[in-house]
Amino acid sequence: MVIFSLLIAILIDRAMRNRGHWQLKPIADTWHQHFAKLRTRKAVAEHAPLQVLIWIVPALLFALLVYLQGSLLLTFIINVLVLLICLGCGPQRELVRSYLAKAQHHQPEHCMQLQQRFAALQPELAGQSVGAHIIWLNFRYYFAVAAWFIVFGAAGALVYALMREYVVGGYDNERLAPEADEAPEPKPEQNSLFARILYWMEWPAARIAGFGYLLVGHFSRALPVWLKGVAAIQPSHSDYLIGVARKAEDGCEPNPENAAHELTDEPCAMLTLAKRSMILLLAATALATLFGWLG
Repeated sequence: MVIFSLLIAILIDRAMRNRGHWQLKPIADTWHQHFAKLRTRKAVAEHAPLQVLIWIVPALLFALLVYLQGSLLLTFIINVLVLLICLGCGPQRELVRSYLAKAQHHQPEHCMQLQQRFAALQPELAGQSVGAHIIWLNFRYYFAVAAWFIVFGAAGALVYALMREYVVGGYDNERLAPEADEAPEPKPEQNSLFARILYWMEWPAARIAGFGYLLVGHFSRALPVWLKGVAAIQPSHSDYLIGVARKAEDGCEPNPENAAHELTDEPCAMLTLAKRSMILLLAATALATLFGWLG
């Protein structure tokens, strides 16, 4: 059931150009409005772990619902619907499509403009190439979601996606609503617990994704980079994955002397590598299902 849920969800995601409300972002925005009111209460504001627990309440309630109902068909439908919400990044994917279309038509000026939009959507990758953005988008919005779903089911994927939206969506950088006649105060530093939890949730998935790049790319060339960071506590998973990807795929190494390469060849090569790694994950999941290791 795991592999079928993943396959159907990914196929539907690929077929849907306009996801509309079938994305986690609008749902997370609505939930955050209620969460922000709860967070202003003293008992909640002073306890970061309680804030995290409240934030993932929808996933916990969902896990209880799945546990209590006994229909395999209903579980399958729920899995697909949850994956559809957690997978994908509509605006970024449309940006990637626009960029690749402009690159194929050799329009460097338009490519440069779109490259700036990539930097605005993912400021943590400012200065990186478009291919680097593609690798990180694929990891956070597809590979990591699938990995958490495979191991912990739909509830696990939803927990990861909620934590991702909290940090990536800017909620982690907001200020608490001030009381009347008070100056706005920065959100307590302890709320960075959200970012730390997301970091550790992504740590094993990033190593698995990196190993996937080895298997579908140049194993011997990328292996030293993967081994160097496999057990390291690095400040950024994105730098680690991008470094492994550039060694694993031809045409991904930075080349400042060839601007055309940066605009066209490198993004296409990174996209191909990301797709192959997802296919490998699905193939491994299918084999685990055949051997009875997964349901």
